[in-house]
Amino acid sequence: LAEPTVAATLTLAPTARIVVPAGLPAGSHDLTGPGVTVLNNGASLPPGVTLTGGKLVLAGG
Repeated sequence: LAEPTVAATLTLAPTARIVVPAGLPAGSHDLTGPGVTVLNNGASLPPGVTLTGGKLVLAGG
């Protein structure tokens, strides 16, 4: 059996709230998930979070 796949585009509105999970280990984390492309339409991203290659990425020390 093959795993199901999905391709979706998520557009962040100016009023979108991005909440970063607490307790993540040090390092970079893809907050988006497989098959999801993110577009930013004016949302404010939390400190340390960037939109890189269509993914929300948290850069941590």
